[in-house]
Amino acid sequence: MENNNFVEDRISDNLVFFGASHTQNLVEISKLIEAIRNFNPSIILIEGGFEKATFKSEEQAIKTGGEMGAVSFFAKTKGIILLPNDPDRKDELEFMTEKFGKDFTNLYFSLRESKEHPDYFNPTLSINEFNTATRELNKFRDAFMINKIRLLIKENKKICVVKGSHHLLMNKDKIRKIIR
Repeated sequence: MENNNFVEDRISDNLVFFGASHTQNLVEISKLIEAIRNFNPSIILIEGGFEKATFKSEEQAIKTGGEMGAVSFFAKTKGIILLPNDPDRKDELEFMTEKFGKDFTNLYFSLRESKEHPDYFNPTLSINEFNTATRELNKFRDAFMINKIRLLIKENKKICVVKGSHHLLMNKDKIRKIIR
């Protein structure tokens, strides 16, 4: 099922992937929350550290984190377990430092967090070495997510994954192999 801002892929009866576009559009967010509610997961794997987030209201959650904030707020109000689908920042830093060196890694994360040059970190572009680094980091993050899904599927958990739609497109086949 495809909406303007998220892609829903029901991979099995126990696994659905919502590819998000990181929007603050209230109509699209309400569609996403409704789709999650209808799936009724026991666990939601979420990106961006939002499994740790605490919000006083849904409005604050959306203002702060868009879709991820809204999903986090919804899950916590419904008692749904939230787990990260990304490795810890420490593990990301270690991976990047090993692959690209300490100075490059420090510059990469400083510039990325400034959000001044978003195209530099777009994995679909090839403007500079940061695009390459983003592709490598995404592979590392996706491998973490796939391993986490593999472990939870073995436990017969009903899992909902909420992550950028690019990650869904890049990993659809790998995720389907886990189910077989």
